[in-house]
Amino acid sequence: MLFLKALGLLPFVAMALAGPSKFADTCQDIDGEGTTLRAQCQERENGQLRWSSLDLNRCIKNNKGTLKCGKK
Repeated sequence: MLFLKALGLLPFVAMALAGPSKFADTCQDIDGEGTTLRAQCQERENGQLRWSSLDLNRCIKNNKGTLKCGKK
């Protein structure tokens, strides 16, 4: 499946998502399996790490051959 090949670009997606929210600065052990992105991220209140995951099918769409943020 073409989407699975795109997962090779997962580190670049993670950096793109970092943006103003500083995703890369506050999360570690960033990993992907299938269409799920997961990482241990710091809680804002106490700085403790907790596992979090995101289904990329719900967040990224293909708009005429270009990946975009947003729902289908």
